[in-house]
Amino acid sequence: MLEKVESFRQKGLHYHPDLVILQYLSDDITDINGIKEIYDKLVEEYVKNSNEELNNIDLWKIKEELAVKAWGLHMENLRKKPFKEVFERNIIDPLKSLKNMTKEENVSVLIVITAYPGIHPTNYEIKALKMIVDEYGWDVINIDEVFSKYKKLNLIISSEDFHPNSFGHKLMAEEIYKKLISEIPLT
Repeated sequence: MLEKVESFRQKGLHYHPDLVILQYLSDDITDINGIKEIYDKLVEEYVKNSNEELNNIDLWKIKEELAVKAWGLHMENLRKKPFKEVFERNIIDPLKSLKNMTKEENVSVLIVITAYPGIHPTNYEIKALKMIVDEYGWDVINIDEVFSKYKKLNLIISSEDFHPNSFGHKLMAEEIYKKLISEIPLT
């Protein structure tokens, strides 16, 4: 979330939008910069300790393995801290910043709570986001409610890849469209 809001500040405001659609996924609690720091250290350590010449190394495979390891180490570090504290810092604080930006520019905001089919945001996350949305006068869609009407295997790319397939994306697009045409006042 930190990165999404910062990217909007740096790039999105330039276009003077009437509406910002912000996707929330449970993994937004992570800090991409924190993962990148761990990843960079792992790559540096790997190169330093590797006896192979760089030309003979399958760099894509190594980078993928190190990225997965960096993600795991980052999540391990996050789990050592209270969830509510991390959620406040990595989700709520950036949303407060977004509120200030969009209020100044008179921009409507739609938060789309997205879930990978079968992987759901916690009740705490949903309640906290809905509280923020209510407080800030924003709109929200909980895609998990839509996905719950279908079998998980009908919504995902494969049993190894939990990302939504084309049908899952179609359902998400339909919900966003319904919200846009029915409820969101565009300025």
